[in-house]
Amino acid sequence: MKKVVFISLITVLFIGCSNDKTEINKKSLYDSFFVQLTLENLSDLIAVKETLTQAIGDTIFTIDDNHLLIGMFDSFRAASDRGFELHADNLIDEFEIFHNDSILNHDYYDLFFVGNDLGRPALYRTSLMEVKPNLIWSKWGREIIKLSPAKSRDNYFFTTCLTKGIRGSFPYIWDARLYNFDSKGEDIQLVQEFGRGLTLHSNWESDSTFTTYFTILDSLITSTVIQKIYSYSYAGDRIDTTEQIYELVSDGIPFPRFSQIETISPDHRYKLNVSNDDSVKYINIIDELNGSISRITELHGEITKSQWNETADYLFITEVYDNLSDSTSLLIIDLENQKLQKKITGKGEKNFVIIGNLLIYDDEFGEKSFITMYRYRNGKIYSTLRVPGGCGIFGIPEKGVIN
Repeated sequence: MKKVVFISLITVLFIGCSNDKTEINKKSLYDSFFVQLTLENLSDLIAVKETLTQAIGDTIFTIDDNHLLIGMFDSFRAASDRGFELHADNLIDEFEIFHNDSILNHDYYDLFFVGNDLGRPALYRTSLMEVKPNLIWSKWGREIIKLSPAKSRDNYFFTTCLTKGIRGSFPYIWDARLYNFDSKGEDIQLVQEFGRGLTLHSNWESDSTFTTYFTILDSLITSTVIQKIYSYSYAGDRIDTTEQIYELVSDGIPFPRFSQIETISPDHRYKLNVSNDDSVKYINIIDELNGSISRITELHGEITKSQWNETADYLFITEVYDNLSDSTSLLIIDLENQKLQKKITGKGEKNFVIIGNLLIYDDEFGEKSFITMYRYRNGKIYSTLRVPGGCGIFGIPEKGVIN
């Protein structure tokens, strides 16, 4: 059936473009990606097509009484982003991507995050197409410490505990655990029980390996700290275990640093560079294509995270100042025009993820925390996500606390 549809598509396109000076061959049509709309009936299709024709400049094709195709894109990314922009502008509802003889789902689907539930951090989900928080996982007395998504967004790890805090001058954590979460089937599995200790830190070491650092006091020599390092496969199977020993007096309690700084763009064209000039730090962008270096803006704090978008035409940087409990800045750099497009400064850690044309980031702390969804290409806020008691992308942000 899908092949019949595509044959009809080629026929429609050739007829529709027969008077165009630009020659379109079958191969380019077959390789192209289209935004596909499915309508209830012919009258709905006619009405939607008329509205879109007046509102946008994209080419619109009618396939049958129920389907419209919009545009003609050279990649899934471009088609998916265009479909979302039309949705965000309230011009269309749901859409799919048509390519070759297949119907593909766009990647503006669910976002999983951490939000408050009855006084404890729990796992939530929202659809990006219709932003509304839905509770997925919550355990009485147990709180989520950190949610860690894989780059593909179809697999997550999250750490939990019964309680954690500071007693005297020492941190503590009780009944620490690690879970694996398959987001497609919403299947949650307990991976490991760590028990009682000082701290638990975790992150993805690579696209396929997840690592936890569980720190405890030696039960025999209380001046000694033992850090147990566990590595897990993508699916949650333990693949390695090591230990490191520290002296509490000389070394203190070790805090693992997970690098979140990307210095080279995915296409290897751009490089992030920090320079010093008369004791002033600057963020620069090196363009390897033409050998140029552009000074973008002054750097007043420390870069804790930098990430390029998938199409490598934007760079996002988190800048943390000396007073961690106060403000953080999120910098949006337009690489094509070599300029700082926007600097978002305010309370909160400004953790962020990038999904297509959306920059999704944390704001504020604790019960005041919320998530902002920002359309960085056109400078518009798409939506804000709030849960009573606070919410965040990886955890509910706390002043002075980094997981």
